[in-house]
Amino acid sequence: MKFGLEYDRHILPQWSEHYIDYNGLRMQLRAKVQRRESIDGLIRELEVEAVRFRQFLIKFFDTLDVKSDALVKLQSEESPSGAVPGGTATTSPIPYSQARAIVALTDGFLAIKRFSNLNMTAIRRLLDKFAASGQAAADTLYQVESELEACAEARRKIGERLAYSHHRLKKIRSRRSEPEVPPYEGCILETFSDGGEEFYPPRNEVARFFEHPSFHIFQSCLTDALNKHSDSTGYLDQAQFLGRLLHLTASHNWPRLDGEPCESSDRLNLVLDKGPDLSVCSVRGETALYCAAQAGSLPNVHAVARYYLQSGESLDTAVPRTGWTPLMVACIKGYTDITEFLLSAGADAQKVDILGWTAREHAAYRGHLTTAALEGFVMAGKPTSEMVQRVNAPVQIMHNTLNSREQAVVVTLGSVQGGHNRATLKLKRYLTEDEGRNIDSRCLEIIIDGADCSSKIVQLPLWQDTSVEPLVGRLGLNVPARVTVRLWDRDTIPAPGDKATLGRLESSGTVVLGEDSAKFGKSRESMLRETSVVMLDKETMEFSGTVLLSYVIANPFDGLEDSKAASYKRQSGDPVRLVGHRGLGQNTTDKSNLQIGENTVTLTRDHEAVIYHDFSFSGTGSDVPIHDISLAQYKYAGDIQNPIGVLLLDETTGNAQRRPRASSSGEHSVLKARQAQERMRYTVDYDGKGFKANIRGHSIQDAHATLEELLATLPEEIGFNIEMKYQRLHEAVEAGVASVTIDINTFVDVALEKIKKLAGRRPIILSSFTPEVCILLKLKQSAYPVLLITNAGKLPMFDKELRAASLQMGMQFAKRWQLSGLVLACDTFLLCPRLISFVRNAGLVCASYGLGNNDPANAKIQADAGIDILIVDKVKLIAEALSKH
Repeated sequence: MKFGLEYDRHILPQWSEHYIDYNGLRMQLRAKVQRRESIDGLIRELEVEAVRFRQFLIKFFDTLDVKSDALVKLQSEESPSGAVPGGTATTSPIPYSQARAIVALTDGFLAIKRFSNLNMTAIRRLLDKFAASGQAAADTLYQVESELEACAEARRKIGERLAYSHHRLKKIRSRRSEPEVPPYEGCILETFSDGGEEFYPPRNEVARFFEHPSFHIFQSCLTDALNKHSDSTGYLDQAQFLGRLLHLTASHNWPRLDGEPCESSDRLNLVLDKGPDLSVCSVRGETALYCAAQAGSLPNVHAVARYYLQSGESLDTAVPRTGWTPLMVACIKGYTDITEFLLSAGADAQKVDILGWTAREHAAYRGHLTTAALEGFVMAGKPTSEMVQRVNAPVQIMHNTLNSREQAVVVTLGSVQGGHNRATLKLKRYLTEDEGRNIDSRCLEIIIDGADCSSKIVQLPLWQDTSVEPLVGRLGLNVPARVTVRLWDRDTIPAPGDKATLGRLESSGTVVLGEDSAKFGKSRESMLRETSVVMLDKETMEFSGTVLLSYVIANPFDGLEDSKAASYKRQSGDPVRLVGHRGLGQNTTDKSNLQIGENTVTLTRDHEAVIYHDFSFSGTGSDVPIHDISLAQYKYAGDIQNPIGVLLLDETTGNAQRRPRASSSGEHSVLKARQAQERMRYTVDYDGKGFKANIRGHSIQDAHATLEELLATLPEEIGFNIEMKYQRLHEAVEAGVASVTIDINTFVDVALEKIKKLAGRRPIILSSFTPEVCILLKLKQSAYPVLLITNAGKLPMFDKELRAASLQMGMQFAKRWQLSGLVLACDTFLLCPRLISFVRNAGLVCASYGLGNNDPANAKIQADAGIDILIVDKVKLIAEALSKH
């Protein structure tokens, strides 16, 4: 979850005009930096918004405080026992409107706290981006920093005061019996004849509409508001009021109450039937249709779009600062149904935002390939403007190769896998709805004990996905890897690394990582490297919850240090580098492309690096993971599938001698291939695909080889793309086998040892689908480039790895770990070829793979877009096509 992507979901409708325009300022910064324009004016705009936010914050807090004091004073006068500590509850009920005022004030305290935290986080993140641009004057940034500090100080002082007021209001509720009137029954339109109105928190005209999800209350509020506007200022003011209400109603996701048959769009239709002014926009320039598309409700989009079309309004009005249209924001969010409807309604798919991006490119970049592949985009022309690069933050940590006396510990808050219900935080005190809202003043501190890094401070609640922002520390090789997590109660949001204002410690816990050998055996570990830190209360030492962490530990590897690994970036005038894929065996039953074994490396249980792609080795008809068989079994299974015994190596001499294939197409060959297929009829792969990929005598025509054999026998001038095929969790789940495999350090070390011993001067690229393997390859060696491979959202998405779920996430991961580049399924680049230049301009090697690359036309599209490497099955066909191009 990106902070900017989900920013709108956290906006409270009653205060929407007071939020920092995070996405608008962020995108304006990117555009100005790319165009080499001054950003001083933009910084001043941020300062103005920060001042406006602080003024609203202080004013609202002061009003809450005054009303809270008045209500507490009134209750103390009416209920003497309530003012005495330990007093018993009175029998007289709280007047109904006063009880509602207590609830509203309490909710107001919590809402304004979350409002301030979100805005201060947005300001801090924007300041970091301005500083990273390298174009912001120090004195200009200092002014905004000072304003942020003023906000933080005001937030802290007021927070202390309101915490006291909040506590007193809760005491009143506990000492007085509850009112007998059912809550919310007509409450929105009450006149507060019993004295409750003066205690209610400040609210604007439209805030009442959102105090309760009931459709009938919304309807009553609308009738009352229209009567008020009709009696006072006439139609124009009424239309403008309806225009403002339309925005907020379209933005809000209304829960459906039991007993109410209405749909979410019914509220919108109520407003639309009264004739709202469609020219009214939000303070950020968002139209009502944009708000509806951003919220993700198709019925709401239907209702607003139809009204727009009937009124002659454009469906493509863009937000001024971002240039985003309703179609773009639907693509950014991945709302395929809304995107499809807007395209069919006539939305402009060619329109570009201020960064030169189309709606389709936004979808493809974020991994929403189903959205990007909609037929409505097919007829859209190619954009002519340049794509603006993002502002890259300066590298904070250089990931130098580990020396022989140290290890690296990489800790991530939460899971790096999607598709599960494992909560990042399970804090006992904050599980209830009332207490859960108090978490806004808490933060987590994550510490790698004894490491060379500072602790990581994470403000709660979690505003964004943290999977690509791990804490990385180095410590002595034989030092236990201990991680401590602390929960602090505080009133300010710190600058990164700031521990001076952490506040009061609530609970903490410590866990020792890397102890799997006791559970799984030597050199074995779980495929799921997660652990739950048990938190204990500081005062009582009782269990207070758990915090979920993901981790990997990197041990050193000697002998592959090099000051500079080879670059495979394509220079101007250079041809595309073609890499032979492992063949069609994994993807289809077609036998038209023969192969000399696989180019993907995995390990047998006796730690031999072999060339085999599949998770399961089903040669005997059972689903056995490759890491559970020995090298001898691997070789033997290959031989019994072999029709005639064609071997890569002469068994007696070890020399490379290819034997004749003349009889490989005879009856004996066909019979043995059929027998092999028949043995595998009941394997998981056969059940799922109708065939078993990569078997001898079918799509593979050579012996099962080892990495050592290939390195020793093939000419040194032949380059290798070595895919490190580490077993992954989703593969074990699909195969229905235990999610235990060889320790990841052992896996990487065995392969690197073979490379160090036998590679010589051979050009080699190291790549993997597993982000942890890429991390270890980066930390253990610097002689060869490392590339992350990802499907980037291609369906079906069996792999739930968050760090490789899209091109966007893959690029963030690669930049964070200073990898050489990315290898993507070609679908993304075929849909949006300009994304190739976006990857390359970020300093990354760009490569693609997939069946689509076997089509010469697709290869030419990517080559013209500047791709560095194409991984193909039909090397000769594609090479000839590109040479003629």
